[in-house]
This record gives sequence, structure tokens and C-alpha cells, in this order.
Amino acid sequence: MKKSKHFKLISLLISLVIIWIITVGCSANQNCNTSTTKDNSQNSATASNIQTNNQNSTNNTNTQENNYTNNKNTNKSNTSNKNNTNETTINNSKDNNTSAKDKKSYIKITIANKEFDLSVLLNPKDVQNLDNWQLSLLRNAYYAKHGYKFKMEKYSNYFSKYDWYIPKYDNVENFITDSDTKNINLLLELEKTFSQNCIDNIIINEKNNGENDTFYLGMKMEDALKKLKELKLDSKLKIMQTPEENLVCNCIDNHGDDGHPQTLLYIDTDSKGLGNPKDRIVFSLKFDIRNHRLINIDPPNIPTSLGLKMGDSLDDMKKLYGTNYTIYGNDTLFPEVSANNKIKYCKVGYIYEYKIDNHYFRVSILNNEVITWEISKFKIQKRIYLSDKTFCLCCTLKPEDLEGLDKNDLAILRNAYYAKHGYIFKIKKYNDYFSYNCQWYTPQYDNVDSLLTETDRKNIDLILKFEKALR
Repeated sequence: MKKSKHFKLISLLISLVIIWIITVGCSANQNCNTSTTKDNSQNSATASNIQTNNQNSTNNTNTQENNYTNNKNTNKSNTSNKNNTNETTINNSKDNNTSAKDKKSYIKITIANKEFDLSVLLNPKDVQNLDNWQLSLLRNAYYAKHGYKFKMEKYSNYFSKYDWYIPKYDNVENFITDSDTKNINLLLELEKTFSQNCIDNIIINEKNNGENDTFYLGMKMEDALKKLKELKLDSKLKIMQTPEENLVCNCIDNHGDDGHPQTLLYIDTDSKGLGNPKDRIVFSLKFDIRNHRLINIDPPNIPTSLGLKMGDSLDDMKKLYGTNYTIYGNDTLFPEVSANNKIKYCKVGYIYEYKIDNHYFRVSILNNEVITWEISKFKIQKRIYLSDKTFCLCCTLKPEDLEGLDKNDLAILRNAYYAKHGYIFKIKKYNDYFSYNCQWYTPQYDNVDSLLTETDRKNIDLILKFEKALR
């Protein structure tokens, strides 16, 4: 009986286990099917999305291509329009520039009742009857048309009456055309020829200078100006005044010193001062500012009354005028800045001074050739310029004359009394100083003690006392 109960209980447990297993298995299968269905559904959705996306992508691509094509066409159209606009602008600009250029090229000027087109080459026949001033005006017109600001009022005043003249630039060399250059050179040559023809009529007798000459010592300045106008040289004239010197000298009236201010009438056909001296016409007249009388004539390139001319030799001069002269100058080389800003070394050269009656005749010699000559009321004075004072080396110094001079100035002034007698300095700085700064310095002697005057010795002693006080 007990066995039967145990058996039934075990059978019941087994049945329950089987039922549980079956139940769990079915549940697992259901989940599996659901999962599979879900996966299939998701896969289907994914495929559907992929297909939809692909279709959208295709549509987008088509849309983009269409947009690109449209944009490309639009850009091409815009570019075409822009190019057309640019071409129109360029053409308009070109037309405007051409118009401005044409306007500038047709600038004209009227001189001597004749109209000149500044854009074309000049015919020499058209300008052969112009005088020196008219030639000068026409030449400067080629600078004026490019807006050059003239330094000389006579040109700026003249061109200001033309509407086309607008002064803008201090230098217009970069604007000058080939045609301008050819015309300027032609006019310069005609000006030089005209001036030379005028100068050929000048008579200056260096031996017997007087009122029969074109210009003479003692001539009034107003008369000299009238004569220059008659010769048609006044268009090249520059009037300058030398500054007043603080002259330390007490013998002006005794030897006719010309250390006071002067009025200088100066003529130079080479306005830039760069030409060959033999081709240039340089002419100066110096007047005493106190009485406006002519005291020095430095004539142009014309022969003397005895035929001495530029380029003749020193021997030629001696044959014509003898050897009774005073020599000033030396062969020392000194640096000079040339036109192209390069330093070149030049000789000081020599001046040979002759005493003729009541005036002096001087010939300048460089490299054994005559370079110029002049006549003067006064002889060359031996002076030296230091600390805003000009010292005349023939006068007796006073203590107050030396006030303000430093140690170096005092040493130079003391040695100047040896230099004036031709002492050859052993110290280079003194040799260089007097060679470069004193045209009268001519080194000749190793010892000049015997040549020193009593005045020289007194001045040297006074200077030494001042030098000692500064030590």
C-alpha cells in the first residue's frame, strides 16, 4: 500500500516536470518566432528605407545636377555679362585715357605771334627768328606742359596765363618724351649760338680798359644792365649779392680792399652748370655795393686784346704778357663732387696776376692751359675766414679780434702768416687747409722767417698768448 502511494507521488512529480518542460519549450519557441518575425520586419523596413534613401539620393543627385547645370549656365551667363561689362568699362577707360592723352598732346603755345604745337617735332626754320628770351620760353614750355614747378618767377608767371599749365612736380624728367628731348636740345643749341653771336660783339681791353669798351671798370651798374639788354643777354641774367663779411681789417682805404659786399651780375648759358666749360658761356660783373660801380670783369670765352684765349698754354701767356707777375695757387688735388654725385679729384691750379696801370689783369691756369681771364680794380688779398670772421693778413691784430676763436682756429690763424709767404708745411693738415681754402697759398719755401714782416711777428706773438691761455 505504501509502495503504491510512493509510486503515485513519483509519477505525479514526473508529470509536473514534463508539463513544465513542455511549457518552457513552447514559450521559447514563441519568443524565437516573434524575434524572427521582428527581425524580418526590421530587415524589411531597413530594405525599404535603403530603397527609399537610394531613390531620394537619386532624386537629390538629379536635383543637384540640375541645380549645378542651372548654376553653371547662370554663372556662364553672369561671366559673359561681366566680361561684356568689363570690356565696355575698359573700352570706355581706354577712350577716356586716349581723350586725356590727346588733350595733353595738343597743348599749344603762342610766341612771337606764332603758334607752336608742343606734341610735334620742331622745324628749325620755324624758330630761327626767335630771340634768346623767346627760345628760352619755348624750351621751358616742354617742362611746363608736364606740370613742372618753376623756381624762377619769370617762367612761372609767364606760363600761369595758360589754362593747361598746372604746376605739380619739382622734377618732370620721367615725363619728358623723345620728341620733347629732341626739341629741347635743338632750342638749347640755338640759344647757345644766339648768345655767342651776342658775345662776339663784346669788347673788353685788358690793357687799356676804358669807356670805349663794352664794359669797363668804374662803370655804373644801371649802364651795365642797359648794355646787357642791348646785347639781348638779359634773359640769362642772375643778380646776386655776396653776404656782408665781418672783416677784421683796418687798412681798407689804404689798398682798396674789396672785402665789402658786392652785387654780382652773372650769366651762364648752361643753367645746370654741367656742360663743358669750352661750350658754356659764363660771364660775370661785380659791383661795389656802396657806389654800384664795376670793380671786376670776368668775361665770357672771348680772346684778350692780344689774342690770348681759352686753351692756350702758359708759355703763350708769358710770350704775350711777360713774366712780371705774382703767382697764387698750387697743384694740390682736392675732392670735388661731380654731376653724377661721384667724387673726383681736381687741382687747385694757379692764378697769374699782372699789374697794369691802375688795375690788375689775371689769368687762371690749370694743367698748363688757360681756363679764364679777368680784370679787377683790386689785387688778390690774402685773407682767411675763421669763426664768422674774415682776417686780413696785412693788418695788425687787436686782442678783441681774437675773442671767440678756439684753439684750432688760433693755430690756423698763426700759421696763416707763414702760409702767406709760401711756407711748405710739414704737417699735412695745414698744407691741406691752406691749399683748399686759400687761393693765394703757393707753397715755395722750407723757411720763411726772413720774409715775416714786423706786423706778422706781432700778430704771431699775440696769438701765441691766447693759445697759451687755453692750454
